[in-house]
Amino acid sequence: MIMNAQPVVVEKVYVANVKEVWEALTSKEKMKEWYFDVSDFKPVVGFEFQFEGGAEDRTYVHLCKVLEVVPLKRLVYTWRYQGFPGESKVIWELFNEGENKTRLKLTHEGLETFPQGSDFAKKNFVAGWTEILGVMLPDFIETGMIELSASLNVAPDLLWQVLTTPELINKWAQAFSEGTYVKSDFREGSQVEWYTKDGGLGARGVVVKSVRNQSLQIQYYNDVDEKGSAELGKYMEAFSISNTRTATLTIKSGPLTRKYIKTHEPLWEKAMVKIASVSDTLL
Repeated sequence: MIMNAQPVVVEKVYVANVKEVWEALTSKEKMKEWYFDVSDFKPVVGFEFQFEGGAEDRTYVHLCKVLEVVPLKRLVYTWRYQGFPGESKVIWELFNEGENKTRLKLTHEGLETFPQGSDFAKKNFVAGWTEILGVMLPDFIETGMIELSASLNVAPDLLWQVLTTPELINKWAQAFSEGTYVKSDFREGSQVEWYTKDGGLGARGVVVKSVRNQSLQIQYYNDVDEKGSAELGKYMEAFSISNTRTATLTIKSGPLTRKYIKTHEPLWEKAMVKIASVSDTLL
């Protein structure tokens, strides 16, 4: 009796709409961010693609061919290994679970056709798909906000200087990247440009709200475009100062994917410490 004749089935619900999940499954550029570094991909029946994957000490060339495409609902392709017998089938199915939620059902069948044991054991496919769909995909597709708050022993007007004076900003911005610097007057409607230490333009946004000693909000463009033709994206950074004798600073950053929240939240925590330190120098 073949022990792994039953398919591997994994279902997950994501806080993302069907279109976003479908694009993650079918865009070559997006697949590389969370799935595999595919040679190419098109959601077209008959399209063939390949990629490498496996254990740390050995990899396998995966050979695949698209069998079925129902846009936003169903994607099916074969899955086999170069130099080994057997062929399986991977089935992706999407279901709308309400506002901004999508249920994804992954079925990997035909595992019994592969050589038995070792890297082709069913438990390895279960572990692999569980990691891919339970960690890698949600880290890429689900978004959230970073929000930090701290009470600083400094008056609001001094803290405002730290948040809007380029020379002072450049001191605490080193928490993100050494040598980075900003250009802006931080008036409402003004451009905000961040540069790398070698002078390259790294990010560009616009001040959408500026209330002295109270609130500063910057909305960033989707792409870095020195000619200014890019569109404003969803990502923003907001700084709020409580109107008290000593300021409480609240920083919000996002929306960011879970992947970037994990890497950027510690950086914002360091930045908050540096903001407090720079503020102390003004006392």
